[in-house]
Amino acid sequence: MSNYAATGNPGNGTRNISDQIRDEFLLIQNAISSKAERNATNSVSTTSLTIGTGVKTLAIETGKELVGGQTVSISDTASPAVNYMIGILLSYDSTTGLAQVDVTSFGGSGTKTSWIIGLSNPAGVTLGSNTFTGAQNLSRATVASHATTADIWNASGNQINFTGTATVTSFPSAPQPGASRKLICAAACSFTASSDMIIDGVASGATFVCAANDVVTVEALTVSQFRLTIQRYDGRPPFWTRTRYKFYGHTGAGHGSSSTMKRRLATVVTNTGDAVAWTYTDSATLGGKLTFIQPGLYNITYADVGSKQYGLSKNQASAGTTVFDSLTATEKFLRVSGESGNEFNCASITSFMDSGDFIEMVTNGAVWTTNSNNWTSLYVERLA
Repeated sequence: MSNYAATGNPGNGTRNISDQIRDEFLLIQNAISSKAERNATNSVSTTSLTIGTGVKTLAIETGKELVGGQTVSISDTASPAVNYMIGILLSYDSTTGLAQVDVTSFGGSGTKTSWIIGLSNPAGVTLGSNTFTGAQNLSRATVASHATTADIWNASGNQINFTGTATVTSFPSAPQPGASRKLICAAACSFTASSDMIIDGVASGATFVCAANDVVTVEALTVSQFRLTIQRYDGRPPFWTRTRYKFYGHTGAGHGSSSTMKRRLATVVTNTGDAVAWTYTDSATLGGKLTFIQPGLYNITYADVGSKQYGLSKNQASAGTTVFDSLTATEKFLRVSGESGNEFNCASITSFMDSGDFIEMVTNGAVWTTNSNNWTSLYVERLA
């Protein structure tokens, strides 16, 4: 009866003794009732449970005044502030002591066999429009990276210590659109862009590799579609690539048999960006073509030998038999030579290329005196 404290000496002759005695008995009664209420809703369990969300079935004491719909907590006896689960009581049989709880939030991890059960406030509340005039202190949690099951939404914090080096392709469902989490990478983890995981500056299908201490903000556009914004620890813009993808091919191999003005390369020496930053295809009928996957800033150099104008086309829609001189202004991406005689010339351009853009080497085909030579080359490097 620790909640009862005497109010003073009821025997003071100057007071109404009956009123004081009544007040003392009311205090005693309230203390007894409060303790009885707590005992009626508190319990213990030795059921083995793994901490996490979902429906948990456990055996507790019989005869408790618990009913379905109440919010209850299941706390580890040894570390209740660290390891706990909170959820809605689905059912309780006061005769057998069998209870089912739908856990919606939790803290800690592991499988425990000694629990304290009691009534709790809901783990989350729904707020309407509010104005906060003071600091809001949010918590931090740890989540291990995983391809699809890194549950950042049910962690006990909005700032996430994101551990491991896995390549993430998706996240579990968010609680609602508009939810967000800030991930601080503990190691070199990766994120692959897709229609459901939109990464600023990264084409769908491409993978962005983060370094330790990079910050990734995840925003739920829907419960299953997410937008990621990346802030690099080293201060460089997110789109500045750490890997300098390169392509280098040389030695002319004539032209396509049907696209008679489109050059081919006999040898590809370096192609570190293949299927990541671009794809290069060499067709006996259509000639050579480099198609960009990752949007970004590229340095491009084309060299060849010829007697008339040649160069690189961009997103050419004109027929493959069209000479470089006759391409549209928007198709003429890089002019290399307009000199008479068979001279070696080269030209470079640094330009932003979008995903799906493509370049081709276009000449004046039939007027070339040398259709195969080791002066022909194409060099591409992704800068940012």
